[in-house]
Amino acid sequence: MAEPFQSIRLMSRLKNVTIGIPPKLFELGLTEAQVHGLANRWFVISLYQQGKISAEEAGQILATDRDGFLSMLDALGVLYEDMPPGNSLPPRQSPQLAEMSQSRQHLDALEEELANTKYELFKATQKLHRAEKTQTDFIATVSHELRTPLNSIIGFAKLLLTQRVGPLNKIQYTDLSLIYDSAKHLLDLVNDILDLSTIEAGKIRLNKERVSVEEIIVGVIAATYILVADKPIELVEEIESNLPKVYADRNCIRRVVVNLLSNAAKFTNAGTITLRIRKIIKNKQDFVCFSVEDTGIGIKKQAFENVFDPFHQVDSSSTRRVEGTGLGLSISARLVKLHGGQIWVESKIGQGSTFSFTIPVPPGPNV
Repeated sequence: MAEPFQSIRLMSRLKNVTIGIPPKLFELGLTEAQVHGLANRWFVISLYQQGKISAEEAGQILATDRDGFLSMLDALGVLYEDMPPGNSLPPRQSPQLAEMSQSRQHLDALEEELANTKYELFKATQKLHRAEKTQTDFIATVSHELRTPLNSIIGFAKLLLTQRVGPLNKIQYTDLSLIYDSAKHLLDLVNDILDLSTIEAGKIRLNKERVSVEEIIVGVIAATYILVADKPIELVEEIESNLPKVYADRNCIRRVVVNLLSNAAKFTNAGTITLRIRKIIKNKQDFVCFSVEDTGIGIKKQAFENVFDPFHQVDSSSTRRVEGTGLGLSISARLVKLHGGQIWVESKIGQGSTFSFTIPVPPGPNV
């Protein structure tokens, strides 16, 4: 007799409640009893959601039981989490909340996995930094130790070639010239490796200042004549007038220009090599663009993305005729990037290549 008494007591608690029913509900073809039934059901659901009645009480009001009431909520898509008092009935929650809870657990697991991955990445990054430092220190030490004896070999070989300390026969002169050239080539390689390691370690110091294009390129064409002296190549300068000054380390940018001209001289057997300098505008920013155009062997399009990689060779075959370490373009690309510019290549096989780079023009008066 306890349950009917509780139900009667609950109904007596709710009998004086007035529910407002919108008139449009009656326009849907529902009977008054159906409308009142729907209103009562949602009123009971509202009371349950507010925590004023339990699922058991709501079921009694709607002439069902706890599970029937909760199943009705499932069908209506109402979110709930019912925790009945005592241990007589198991807890129950809506399928939507159950799915959300499962998703939350999955998300927590992913977050934990992400945290572990970040930690592993941090440890790997630290290890990589230590390895890079070790590599840089090793290269710097070895390069220094190599340059000292190489400079001695070059110096003594040059002195002997002048024949101031005594005459040389033809064979001696030829052999000594080979020693001198080989030592010079090796010294260039050591210097390039040391420069690249210094740049990658972030230890290079740029002495930036406002400098004119003329100050940067003075004498570079004259120096290039030595590289093409035995080839039918014409060197051309096309420099736009009234170019603005750039904010740059003149020696670094001059080195980039020399590297590009030297590279063009290596891969051009005949024709022209043109140094072209002009002002361009990109994204409303002024730049000075340096270009070196040649009529050499050209580069395959698929090699464009790797052409500025360290030790990359345009001609990597065992029979290649051009000497070099493949570091000149890589060093150039890094120096341009340090100045806030860009470097790129355009080329067609058999028709030549054009290497270009930009240096930003600083805002303000061009003084």
